[in-house]
Amino acid sequence: MEIVHKMLGKKCLDLVIYNTEKPSSGISRQYAKKRGYMVEWKKGQVLPDTEFIGRKLIKTEIYKKSSLDTLTRSFLRHDPQRVAKIIKKLS
Repeated sequence: MEIVHKMLGKKCLDLVIYNTEKPSSGISRQYAKKRGYMVEWKKGQVLPDTEFIGRKLIKTEIYKKSSLDTLTRSFLRHDPQRVAKIIKKLS
């Protein structure tokens, strides 16, 4: 979050929803093979006036890319229903 604020030159986030679930070791190995990494947030890292909501958000099914999809994508996805549930509670 500090990097986002630094790049934009101002405080722009007042709420952050983040995943607390660790992927399986198999998924972690697949990420490492593609030189990917999980972004980690440590509870001690806080921003003033920013609310942090941590929940298990990883979708249980691994993303299967369509042959028509030309973009590079992560095979691990957030579960949209879980994220939507959090957002609905905020309104």
